[in-house]
Order: sequence, then structure tokens, then C-alpha cells
Amino acid sequence: MHELSITESILQIANDEANRVGATQIKVIRLKVGAMSQMVPDSVQYYLDLLTRGTIAEGVKLEATVIPVGATCPDCSESFLVENYDLTCPRCGGTGKITQGRELSVESLEVEK
Repeated sequence: MHELSITESILQIANDEANRVGATQIKVIRLKVGAMSQMVPDSVQYYLDLLTRGTIAEGVKLEATVIPVGATCPDCSESFLVENYDLTCPRCGGTGKITQGRELSVESLEVEK
């Protein structure tokens, strides 16, 4: 259910930017979504469909790029993708620190003026 509040925030960002540039319609919202964010793009699209009725964003489509979980080893500086929540460095066996995969950001909009 946290997708509703996330969707409201995404929509506020999109509306603010659309107003700033004088857009008459928001057609596409592009997001970067970290694999660890637990955000479900289909749920966000569902809420967008409900929340945008009668607005300049009615009919907006969500495009989400999922960012995989990545880590860097503090011992040897190796960067690697994390699979199955295993933070073991493939080079030296140290424990990596997560460096990507928690993102959730509006990357761009497609609008009509």
C-alpha cells in the first residue's frame, strides 16, 4: 500500500515540472527504481490511473528502469552486482557495501505544450 503515497509524490513532482514548463498534458513519467526499493511499477501505474482522472496527467504511462543491487568491496575496491543478497566480494571474499539498488527517482517526463 506504500505505492499510493509514492505515487502521490511522483505525481506532485510531475505536476510541478509540467506547470513550470507550461505543459498541457503529461504523457509519460520515467522512473529509476532500485531493486531494493520494494516499489511495484504496476501498482504505481494503477494508482496513477486513479489519481489522474480529469487532470493534465490523465492517461499518463509509467516507464520504470529497474536498477540492480550493486556493491563495492571496501577491502579491494571491486564493484559487483549482488545476487541472492550475497555481499561477498567475488575478488577477495570481503563483505561489500551496497552502492546502488535503493534509488527511486523521477528521471524525465514526456509532455505536450
